[in-house]
Amino acid sequence: MPGAGDAEHHRSIRLHPVHPDRNLALYVRRIEAAGWQLTDQAFSDDGDHRRCAMRFARTAG
Repeated sequence: MPGAGDAEHHRSIRLHPVHPDRNLALYVRRIEAAGWQLTDQAFSDDGDHRRCAMRFARTAG
């Protein structure tokens, strides 16, 4: 989980082979519940797995 003093957080996760949308949605919801907003995401394939790289910014408040 990002640190309290950080303004931006970068993360890359391996997507579940059967339910990629489900694990991605759960991850994003957990980070957003901690006060972060998804600002950018990119998908890639490393040959064995699909991955999602994400950037989060601290929300105001």
